[in-house]
Amino acid sequence: MVSLSARELIGVALVALLLVVAVAGGPDRLLAYTEGDDGCVASNRIPTPDSLEQAREATLCLVNRERAAHGLRVLLADDRLTQASQLHSDDMGKRHFYSHENPDGASPSARVYAQGLPRYGTTVAENIHWATGYRATPKRIFRDWMNSPGHRENILRVEVTHVGVGIGFEAPDPDSTDRARVYTTDFFGGTDQPSG
Repeated sequence: MVSLSARELIGVALVALLLVVAVAGGPDRLLAYTEGDDGCVASNRIPTPDSLEQAREATLCLVNRERAAHGLRVLLADDRLTQASQLHSDDMGKRHFYSHENPDGASPSARVYAQGLPRYGTTVAENIHWATGYRATPKRIFRDWMNSPGHRENILRVEVTHVGVGIGFEAPDPDSTDRARVYTTDFFGGTDQPSG
């Protein structure tokens, strides 16, 4: 039987830990996976272009779970809102800005209406956020929104009925060297409801 000193045991434990981290895909991915998804599949995973639709569904799941907990109706995904959100997320990365208004002056309402949604008797609200590494999972982004009064208010607005989720893969900060995820959610509701 081999007897190891305390220092040798610590060394073996560290090597084992490094192997687990390497197999998991790095420390960010390991941390994200250990959080669990809380019933919203893939909400603890860092989105990739191949898993974009799954990340959108996870974000919508988190939003609707929170709304249901507050006695609010769930939101329906709308392709036009998703398009407006995706274009804005991509635009922030490509043109390196981080704002609800793009450099051309287009507001969330203008971008949503440009996708063919009705202009009158409606409410448009928008949440944006970006992060890198494990902080860029739908779960972490959603947690940050819920800890921000304005973003939380948008998620829990009674009058909204539809939502679109966009996730871009370029940082709005040109100095960021980490791979980023840029989220936009556009909320819509009112007397004239989307038909598709």
